[in-house]
Amino acid sequence: MSQKKERLNLNALRVFVAVASRQSFAAAGRMLELPTSNVSRHVSTLEQSLGLKLLDRRGRSLRLTEAGQALCERFAPLLLDVEGFVDTLKPAGAALQGSLRISLPSEAGPYLLGPALADFVHQNPELELRCITTLAGVEGGLEDMDLAVVVGRGDLPDTSWVAQPLAELESVVVAAPALLQRYGTPTHVRELEQLPCITTVDVLGGAPWRFVQGRGRIWQQPVMARVRLDSGALAFMAARRGTGFAILARQACEQAIAAGELVVISLDKQPAPLRLLAIYPQRKYLPQKVKALIAHFRQALGAQGSA
Repeated sequence: MSQKKERLNLNALRVFVAVASRQSFAAAGRMLELPTSNVSRHVSTLEQSLGLKLLDRRGRSLRLTEAGQALCERFAPLLLDVEGFVDTLKPAGAALQGSLRISLPSEAGPYLLGPALADFVHQNPELELRCITTLAGVEGGLEDMDLAVVVGRGDLPDTSWVAQPLAELESVVVAAPALLQRYGTPTHVRELEQLPCITTVDVLGGAPWRFVQGRGRIWQQPVMARVRLDSGALAFMAARRGTGFAILARQACEQAIAAGELVVISLDKQPAPLRLLAIYPQRKYLPQKVKALIAHFRQALGAQGSA
């Protein structure tokens, strides 16, 4: 007599996906508002019903087995679609609820979007927000996020994420007057190969710098990277002290330009604008809370640009 096949416990599957995405029973429990013991029991129940080991619990680290990885890759997007679809059934104007996990770029995120994010939280008191700031882009392990804002110049790297533009910030190449006295004022981007420049370690791909040429095509220009930083604020301060040429968002150095502390360098190609992009995982139904935050950010950035 054949044994009766057990049905797949969808609730246990949902708990397992939460554990897998956070690599922690405790973190999954906080998100699902469940005791850690309940989370562990759900995962054990799922393993028993499938007859498979899904998690390797040896030591302090928590790793997916091959079966666990396959199960998570297959069902995580489906669960996100279900969550998003149920969200679309709510009447227009319904209060936003549940958890929202977002990532903002360090420095630029709090500076440009901090006030808007605070307003959004205030306007939606039933929403539970989790926000991190990071220098990482789309390659930086953002799989756990509902939405990430990233910065870039030129084309977005190949990614499975969906990207929506939020804003474009004009960029300029600047230098301190003292630096120009020592090296002269360049007029062509190729001259930057022989001049001290301040560039980044990882963000925006480091060197080369990106410029726009005919028909909007991106020109990648290698530069002499004397100093590499992963901080726009540090790059600004170093440029103002005469350490090297820098490519910065005009909005971030407008006052220094007006005061004569930095000079805008006119070159044969324009620096590519700094782009703010809202990115989120591939899914058929985008939750209302994510849509609402993207719209809120766009409105705030548009108001800043028109001010």
